[in-house]
Amino acid sequence: MQLVNELRIYATAIHTCRQLRPLCVFVRHLRKLRALALQRLFGIIGSRLSQLAVVISTLLQITPVYLVALGLIIYVGYTWRLLPAGGPYARHLQPEWTWEFISSLLTHAILPMLSNIIVIGAGFTLGMRALMISVLGEDYLTFARAKGLSPYTVLRDYAFRNALIPQVTALAIIVGATLNGTFIIEVLFQLPGLGTLFVQAMGLRDFNTMQAVVLFSIFAVLTLTLIVDLALPLLDPRVRRSA
Repeated sequence: MQLVNELRIYATAIHTCRQLRPLCVFVRHLRKLRALALQRLFGIIGSRLSQLAVVISTLLQITPVYLVALGLIIYVGYTWRLLPAGGPYARHLQPEWTWEFISSLLTHAILPMLSNIIVIGAGFTLGMRALMISVLGEDYLTFARAKGLSPYTVLRDYAFRNALIPQVTALAIIVGATLNGTFIIEVLFQLPGLGTLFVQAMGLRDFNTMQAVVLFSIFAVLTLTLIVDLALPLLDPRVRRSA
């Protein structure tokens, strides 16, 4: 008796599915159309955002660091008063290991860091975009997709890692320009550092201090370049094998 009831339920289910089959087909095609429409929409938005990012990065790349710093000081520091525009920390504080002093130190460091990050990041954005476009057509990416790897895995472990190697090499060249730009930023934001010390030595014609700052800058650039060269084998196995 139980077997007969189960067969009746099974036959009823099959009959119901046959009746609902046109509706299921319609829903399935509706989902495909919706996915296609969303894909087109996000593709258009992504292309527009990509073009806008390229234009902004190109403009920022050719802008000197001190102009970006002056813009941040004028608008963010004085006009909108979102962040402090100068000084290493608040004037009423003394250097000590307290949360108030550390938070003030970090808050005053945001604009100087942004001045360098905006300009350098724009150049790296354009470089990474060009390298990714050239890498995406390689045969090993086609082989990785043929193995059934997800697009995120292919992009992260294959495309991005190989496109990052020339960027790391270029980082060693940019270090010198970054350090020189930091000296100018120190003067603009009134930070006690090598830049401020160099300007004061120029005013006093203290050539020994000026020479010491230049020598320290050269040593810092060489040291950072060595660190970048040592980090390159971690990204490129071919360099590691040849060594």
